[in-house]
Amino acid sequence: MMKTAEHFGFKLRERKGAVAVIVALAMTVFLGIAAMAVDVGHIMVVKNELHNAADADALARANLLYAHTPSGFTSATPPTPDWAAAESAASTIDPANKSDGVTLTSYEVETGYWNLDQNPAGLQPKSITPGTRDVAAVKVTVRRVDGTNGGSIRHWFGAFVGNLTSNASATAIAICSSPGTAKPGTLVPMAIPLWIAKRASHYNSPSNLLTIGSAYHYDAYAPVNPDGDPYTNTVAGQWTSLTSDPINNANHLKDIIVNGNSNPLSIGDPLYIEPGTMDVGYHDNYMGLYEGQTVFLPVVDAVLRDAVKQNPAPPIEAFIGFHITKVSSGKEKYIRGYFVENAYLGGGPGGPYYGAWVPPVLVY
Repeated sequence: MMKTAEHFGFKLRERKGAVAVIVALAMTVFLGIAAMAVDVGHIMVVKNELHNAADADALARANLLYAHTPSGFTSATPPTPDWAAAESAASTIDPANKSDGVTLTSYEVETGYWNLDQNPAGLQPKSITPGTRDVAAVKVTVRRVDGTNGGSIRHWFGAFVGNLTSNASATAIAICSSPGTAKPGTLVPMAIPLWIAKRASHYNSPSNLLTIGSAYHYDAYAPVNPDGDPYTNTVAGQWTSLTSDPINNANHLKDIIVNGNSNPLSIGDPLYIEPGTMDVGYHDNYMGLYEGQTVFLPVVDAVLRDAVKQNPAPPIEAFIGFHITKVSSGKEKYIRGYFVENAYLGGGPGGPYYGAWVPPVLVY
């Protein structure tokens, strides 16, 4: 039986209808994929903004942990952190943080201690007795959910597939610690004995000055140990190579004074203590450059008159800030100044406290 033109026309219309249905379904799928891609990208941007806000907020709060603590640094143990200052700082630090153009006003803040070895893991409560590896910390969480910080993240195209909003959050933990490591270029090559560092509060203002340098030229200014232990009348400071190797010559010392330590130095690293005066170091073009400035010095547990004879060389015990008020390169060679608190040394956390801090850092 022959097929008529009408028969073929019917089949053609039938196929056209099927293609139209397939195209409509495909367009729906493609639009859904496009909507998902746009919304996922938007959500990722908002989440990144939340992470940036949490990071900035945690760092700013950690910076307040010791900003208002009482003066006096006579112990290797840091003072009690000002938890309240860090917890209630919203009015001064939060308004600058935004997400999706919305000002973030609600933050969840916890304070406590962070173990640098993460043993135990996570943020520990303020009620613990901190050990040498426990440092003050601030944990900040910021959320975009219904009723908080502008509400959940609205989807631009997700409504086409029935997905209207998403929740998002970010958490950051920042710590504040005394230094365990000094970055390159941050130390001046004059070592301080530990017994002096422990009595830093005796020399902590322009009216309570300490004179340091070679005992050959400033004995009249040498401090007297108030406890009368064997270190009495020892030198208060002496040149160091900032390594375990001796200073080669005058030019080598000049380079160390101007440029500081060439490599990172940490608690426990050995330092060679130089004997003698090394007159060139007190020149106006060398230590004289630091007059009126705060510098950072390594601390060693040694009698500096005899430390050069120690084998191995004495290790670094701590780092301390010292504000130089006068450098004398005349008949008497000395550096005069006072120890400072709440000064930032570029480096890493983990050392005992003698007034210096490293800038707050994020650990989570």
